[in-house]
Amino acid sequence: MFYRKLNSLLPLLLLAGTPAVEAAKYGKFQKIDLPSCHVNIKADRSHESDSGTVYTGNVRVLIGFASLRTDRVTLVKKKNGKCELISEFDS
Repeated sequence: MFYRKLNSLLPLLLLAGTPAVEAAKYGKFQKIDLPSCHVNIKADRSHESDSGTVYTGNVRVLIGFASLRTDRVTLVKKKNGKCELISEFDS
């Protein structure tokens, strides 16, 4: 479990360009601001919620050369047209 969380921080570091200190503090959630909403997400299920599109199941997120596997991810579109990706891990 710890290895999976640690292993998933590397793509976030590559995407953000800065250390994912905030993500490491919370452990269960990791959040990253994306420059655009063009993200390749494959998941078993998806549904719309008030906060954005929620993907669950075997979720794989591809952004450029970075890849993230997680249990649940929410893609939130902000008012400025950019997106925020919030991944959640089961504990």
